[in-house]
Amino acid sequence: MWRFIRNEIDSWITRRIPAPSLTILVVEDERPLCDLFVKVLSPLGHVVHAAVRGEEAISLLQTQTFDLVFLDLLLPGISGIEVYREIDRLPLPPEVIVITSFASSNLLVQALDIGLLTVIQKPFQMETIIEAVDRAALRKAGALRSSQK
Repeated sequence: MWRFIRNEIDSWITRRIPAPSLTILVVEDERPLCDLFVKVLSPLGHVVHAAVRGEEAISLLQTQTFDLVFLDLLLPGISGIEVYREIDRLPLPPEVIVITSFASSNLLVQALDIGLLTVIQKPFQMETIIEAVDRAALRKAGALRSSQK
């Protein structure tokens, strides 16, 4: 009988499969937090863009392709919900992870109702963000391998 230890298998897979770099959009109204995402994720090989307003995010989404979006729901101007609706209309919508301080807010309920499933509550450790990016990169690597078969 074989016994597998998931953490060891995950670690082995991570070492064996180089995860692709991602193009990431951070939509967050706090500029220092946007800068932190760039500072932490760029050295890991990812291309990170930031938008502090919903309108700015929509403009970037219309002109560039992203693999992953970190989306705050409470934004000046257009809300994160409206930004998500625009993302959902894209031909190849990126994966979206909600980052919010208001885990029990009406906006979060709306987000869950329209299909957003991954939520990271503020304040968070950057390690949580790195793990989320790593998982997204592994999913992208798996999708790339599947499309090459």
